[in-house]
Amino acid sequence: MYIMLIYNNNINSVGNSMEINLDNYIQIPLEKLKSYKEVISKDKIEIIYKNENGIINIIPSSKIDFIFNDNIKDNPLFKESQYYIYKSYLDMLDFFTNPNELNNKDYFYSIFTNCKDPIKKINDIQEKMLEEILAMTLYQRIENIKNLITELEAEENKEKFTCKAAKIMGEILIKLGLMQRINVISNITENSENNNQLYNSKKYNINYEELIKSVAESAFILVNKKYEKTDMLDDTIGFTGYNIIDHSNRLFIHIIEFMIFYNKNINMGMLSKIRARWKNEYMSYYIKISKKYKFIKDTSKIDNIFKLGIRQFDYIEIVNMATAALLHDITLTEIVNYLPTENNLNNEIYSHSIKSYNYLKYSISHNQDINLAVGLHHEYYGYGYGLGITLCEAMRAKRPNFEYQYLISFDSKDIFNFTASVFYPVKILEILDLYDFLKYKHDICLNKINTNEEIIEYMYNNFLKDEVKIDYIIFSIFKKYLLNSKKH
Repeated sequence: MYIMLIYNNNINSVGNSMEINLDNYIQIPLEKLKSYKEVISKDKIEIIYKNENGIINIIPSSKIDFIFNDNIKDNPLFKESQYYIYKSYLDMLDFFTNPNELNNKDYFYSIFTNCKDPIKKINDIQEKMLEEILAMTLYQRIENIKNLITELEAEENKEKFTCKAAKIMGEILIKLGLMQRINVISNITENSENNNQLYNSKKYNINYEELIKSVAESAFILVNKKYEKTDMLDDTIGFTGYNIIDHSNRLFIHIIEFMIFYNKNINMGMLSKIRARWKNEYMSYYIKISKKYKFIKDTSKIDNIFKLGIRQFDYIEIVNMATAALLHDITLTEIVNYLPTENNLNNEIYSHSIKSYNYLKYSISHNQDINLAVGLHHEYYGYGYGLGITLCEAMRAKRPNFEYQYLISFDSKDIFNFTASVFYPVKILEILDLYDFLKYKHDICLNKINTNEEIIEYMYNNFLKDEVKIDYIIFSIFKKYLLNSKKH
């Protein structure tokens, strides 16, 4: 296969034998490509084209105007060319381009079908909240959340994490989940009418990231206290439903709980136990991971796997991951079975992670850790799909023998500079996400799995025993968390 690159409006040969897998790309009509050219150039998205002879060329985003040059018609390399772009990226651009009434609950639920709950009591309460939100101005929505946060902060002075605090938190998280999904529709509707300004408007999302972080900071304080009732979240609206908002709310709380529990285990000497048992217990899992995607060569030492070793998570990392948990499915519109099983290894199932990453990056969040966690939460060490694998594939299209220096890093910058393949905090989100999906599966998953013990057994047998799709170290701590957590 012969590959060319376009530079300075000239065609320069850069070599041969490079192969691009078009499975993750989708054909885009030239006129549609032209309408999106400004944002494609801004986001530095490469365009792939294939001519009538099967020659595949890469056009850098900075040279996209070359495609629309009248002289290109006379160039034999472009004769009868078909143009391709990342499928998940085009899905993001096309997202909700034909809106109806925005302030209409029926229209909202026609898009976000996963926000409807099968339990009538829960659905009625959340539907009433949606109607109240739709009746508010944007300013009133923000002020409503701020007032509730003030009430929540007052509960921080209590000796325990009270049922009242849980109720306030549930209301805040439901409303934030609904507001953010209204904003998804509003933002992309606004931008679809003017493609030259796509993603530039933060009109609908100003202050929302800070509001979510404020809730996470209060939650961190409250979760560190004794619970007034050990099972109180099981009876609190916002944490009990089968809908996507309650799913995200549970992950918001559980990721704070788990990361605190993880830190305590590291403090109690677990790291030294991992090092002592590395070759006999742990190493085999990471050898399988490295072989699957050829991430790194040497897995014999833990320091080759983890850049700067394993450590605790600090307060800011916990707040960031809780924020990511709340937003991780922000562009997912229906309930789908995304378990990484043999019959479900389809990149399209996981494309919402990249959609959500793009939406957050350009509409809500300036925080790289939060955005990256959302973009990676369905990668499953190469058995799923997400931003990290997309970056790796792009690098290997240019450098086929590329390998990472480390497998795992606690620093998100290492993913973007290709030092490591895996952003470690997101492996927690991945496991908690799978657990919650299995726990609240309703009628779309295996009915034989109900108890925590059955879920743990299923996760090990399907995601670790033969093919390593989740992190073994985090899974080992997670099993202890389920047994010891005051919540469970």
